[in-house]
Amino acid sequence: MKLPCRIIIMTVLAVAATAMFAAIFSLQQIYREAEIQSRLEMERCIKTFWEFLRQKGTPVRLADGKMYAGDYLINGNYELPDKIQQIFGGTATIFMGDIRVSTNVLKDNGTRAVGTRLVGDAYDAIFKNAKPYRGEATILGKPYFTAYDPIVNPEGKTIGVLYVGVKKDIFLAHYDELRRNVAGAMLAVVTICSILYFLIILSGRRTAAVQKRALDFLQELIDSMPNPVFYKDLDGRYLGCNKAFETYLGISRDALVGKTVYDVAPPEIADQYRVSDNKLFNSPPGTIQQYESRMMDADGAIRDVIFYKSRFSDRYGSEGLVGSILDITEKKHSETRERSRSEILEHIAKGRPLADILDVITMAVEREKQGALCSILLANKEGTRLFHGSAPSLPDEYIKAVNGTRIGKGIGSCGTSAFLLERVLVDDIDTHPYWRNFLPAREAGLRSCWSEPILSSTGKLLGTFAIYHREQRSPGPDEINLIESAAHFASIAIEQTETELALKQSERKYRELVENVNSIILRMDTNGRVTYFNEFAQRFFGYTGDELIGRYVVGTIVPDEDTAGQSLAEMINGICTNPEKYALNENDNIKKGGERVRISWANKASLDEHGTLREILCVGQDITERKRLQEMMVQTEKMMTVGGLAAGTAHELNNPLGAILQNAQNIIRRVSPGLHANEMAAADIGIEFLKVREYMDRRGIIEMIQHIDSSVNKAADIVANLLTFSQKSPSIAEMSTLSEIADKAISLAAADYTLKKKYNFPNIDIARDYAELPKVPANSQEIEQVIFNLMKNAAQAVADNYPDRTPRIVIRTRIQNRYALLEIEDNGSGIKGELIPRIFEPFFTTRGVGNGAGLGLSVAYSLVVNNHNGQISVETAPGEGSCFKVLLPLEREK
Repeated sequence: MKLPCRIIIMTVLAVAATAMFAAIFSLQQIYREAEIQSRLEMERCIKTFWEFLRQKGTPVRLADGKMYAGDYLINGNYELPDKIQQIFGGTATIFMGDIRVSTNVLKDNGTRAVGTRLVGDAYDAIFKNAKPYRGEATILGKPYFTAYDPIVNPEGKTIGVLYVGVKKDIFLAHYDELRRNVAGAMLAVVTICSILYFLIILSGRRTAAVQKRALDFLQELIDSMPNPVFYKDLDGRYLGCNKAFETYLGISRDALVGKTVYDVAPPEIADQYRVSDNKLFNSPPGTIQQYESRMMDADGAIRDVIFYKSRFSDRYGSEGLVGSILDITEKKHSETRERSRSEILEHIAKGRPLADILDVITMAVEREKQGALCSILLANKEGTRLFHGSAPSLPDEYIKAVNGTRIGKGIGSCGTSAFLLERVLVDDIDTHPYWRNFLPAREAGLRSCWSEPILSSTGKLLGTFAIYHREQRSPGPDEINLIESAAHFASIAIEQTETELALKQSERKYRELVENVNSIILRMDTNGRVTYFNEFAQRFFGYTGDELIGRYVVGTIVPDEDTAGQSLAEMINGICTNPEKYALNENDNIKKGGERVRISWANKASLDEHGTLREILCVGQDITERKRLQEMMVQTEKMMTVGGLAAGTAHELNNPLGAILQNAQNIIRRVSPGLHANEMAAADIGIEFLKVREYMDRRGIIEMIQHIDSSVNKAADIVANLLTFSQKSPSIAEMSTLSEIADKAISLAAADYTLKKKYNFPNIDIARDYAELPKVPANSQEIEQVIFNLMKNAAQAVADNYPDRTPRIVIRTRIQNRYALLEIEDNGSGIKGELIPRIFEPFFTTRGVGNGAGLGLSVAYSLVVNNHNGQISVETAPGEGSCFKVLLPLEREK
C-alpha cells in the first residue's frame, strides 16, 4: 500500500521536531548537569580544604599581622592550595581578611596573586551578610565556578575566607564541544527536513512512483541521523527504523517490522516501554514525551538511554509514534566515576584507614563494570612481595592464596606487573604462561586478569591494582582508562597514608622525647603567649596545658619583677623580639601556688621558610636549689672570713677589756665606805673620807665608774658572742625533743622585756604548731639560743606591725626529707630583698644605735651551720612578714 503525501509530510515534521527537541533538551540537561556537577565538585573541594586546614591546627587566628592555624603559619605558605590543586585541579586560596595570603590563583604574568583583594558578590556575602557564597564569580577578570566560606575565630569574628574554584571555560569545555557537535548535526537535519517538506508540497499531486522515490529519500534521510530512530503503530508494532537503530539493537529493519517491544527487550523493560507508549497516545496531540530508561544493545549489554517520542496520525485516522534514543550510558558512568572519585578523595582527606579507602576504590570499579572482580595488593618495604590490601568480591581462598605473592617476572599478572613496573594484560589465564603454575585462579573460576602497577609520585612501587573476570576478556580503551585511574587513586591513598604514618611516628617520637625529658619545655609566640607546654612543665608549675595555652607567660609563670626589682616583662619582650640576644638567661619564675623558683633558660628562635621569626622554643632547668646552695656557700665563706676577723678581734679585746674591768672594779672598791684601808689613807693626808665620797657622788664619778663596769660587761658579752660565732666548738649533741627546746626558748624570750626594746611578749600571739617528730641529735642549749635569737628578731619585727594586725609569731615543726624543720614565722614588717643576703653577717642591723649589736642572727647561723651541719634560711617580703627556716639533720653525722 502506498503512503499518501500527507503521511510523508507528517513523518518528516515529526522526525524534525523530535530531533530538534531532543537536541535542545539534551543540551539543556547537559548544561544543568554541568552546573550541578560544578556545585557538587566545589562543595567536595572546599570540604576537603577545611579538613586539610584543621589538620594543621586549630583555631585559625591572627597574630602580629599574620594568620595561623594553631601554630601553622598560613601567610606565604602555599602547601594547602597546591595540595587541593593536585587532587581536584582548579584553584584554592586562603584570605586574611579580604587579602589573598596563600593562593595558587595566578596573575597574567604567571605569579601568584598574593596581596590581591576579594571583591564582588562573594565579598558582600562574606563580610556584609556573614554567609558563605556559592556560584559564579569574576577573579582577576576571568569567570569561575566558586565556593567561599568565612573563617571565623573563637570570638565569632570573621577574620578571613577559604576559597576553591575552577575556571568556567575549563569546566564547560566538554559541554561546549558537545553543544557545537549536536547543534551542527541538528541544524543539518532541520535544513534537510525543511527542504524535503518544501519539495513534498510542490509534488503533492505527482505520481505514485514519485511518492515512492520521496519515501525512499525520507528513509535515507532518517538513516543518515546518528541517533537511533524508530516508529510504531497504535498497537505497538514497529513500522520501521533507521540504520542506527538496527546497529544499536543488532536487528534488521525487515526483521523488526511487525514486532513489538516484547520481542526485542526483556519483559521488565518492555513493560515500561508499553506503559509509556499508552501514556503518550492518551496525551493531547503535539505532546513530546521524554523519559529515562534502559535498553539492551546488540551485545546483550543493558544501556542507559533517554527516549524522545511524539505522536502522528494520517488522514484516515491511523495513529502511531516516532521516537529517537540518546545513549547516556557513558554519561552515567562518568557521573558514577565522579561520585566514586569524590568519595575516595573525601576518605583520603579525612584520614580514613587505608583498608577502607582501598575498599572504596575497588567497589567503585566493580559498580561501574559489571562482572569485574577487583584486587589491590600492597608491596612490602623491601619490594619483594605483595600482600592483600582489598578484594571485596574475590573468594576468600583465593585471597589467602595470593597473599604474600613473590614479585618476579612470570609470577601471575600482578607479580610480573610489580616486577616490570608496567601494565600486564592477560585475557586467558588458562593458557597464559604467567599463570601456568597457579591453580587457585582456575579453582576460583577466574579466566582473565589485567594488572596495573601502583607507583608513588617518585616512581617507587607501592602495589598493584587488578581486574579479574570469569570469562576471557580483553580490555577496551575505557577499561584501560579505568584501571589507570583506579591505580592513580590507590597511589594517592597509599602515599598519603604512608606520609601521615611517618609523620605520626615522628611526632610520637618527638612528643615522647619532649614529654619524658625532665626539663621544662615550652614554646611561645612573638607576643609572649604560650603555644606549647610539656607534661614535665605542667607538673612543675602546677598548670594544665589547657589552663596555660594561649595565655601570656608574664603574669602566669613569670612575675612582673624579680626579687631584685628587675622588670621581667621587659626581658620577655626582649626574648620575643631578639631571642639570639637572650639565648641563655636566668630569671625568677612563679608556680601556680605562688612559690618562686629560679629557672635557667635556653631560648631558640623558630623561623618559617621565609626567615621570619615564628615562635621561640624555651628549655628550662630548675636551679633554685643550686642557687640556694651557691648562696649558702658564698655566705659560709663570708662568715668564715668575718669569723676569722671576729676571732682575732675578740682575742685582742679580751686583754684590755679584762684590765679595764678589773681596774674599774678596784676603783669602786677603793672609794667604797666601810673599808678600813680607804679611811686610813684619807686620814694620813688629812682628808675626811666621807667628804671625798660625797664629792665623788655629787660629781657623778661613782656612777661613771659603774657605767664603765656595765659597759665593759656588755663588751665582754659581745666578745663572747664573737667567739661563739667564729669558733666551731665541739658541740655535745644529745637526742633532744625539738618541741621541748622550743618551749624553753619561748619562756626565756617572754621574760626578755624592757621599755627600751619596745616589744612585749605577753602582747604577742604566739602559736605552736608541732608535728610528731623523732628526737634529733642536737645541743639543746645551742638550739635554745638559736630559737631565742630568732624569737627576739621576730618580736622586734612585729613591734613595727601595722595597727590593723594582731602581732603574731608561729613556731612550727615538721619533717622535710632527712631533716627536722623548725619554722619561726611572724607577720611583721618583713625584709627588703636587697638586704636578705646580708642579714646573717655579724654586726649587720637595720635598727638604730643602741638597739642591738647585730649578732643575733649571725650567732644563730653559726650554731646551726657550723655546730650542727644544718641549714638556715628566710622567706620574706616587705610588709608580708618573715619566716625563718632551720633544718637539723635527723641522724648523727657519720
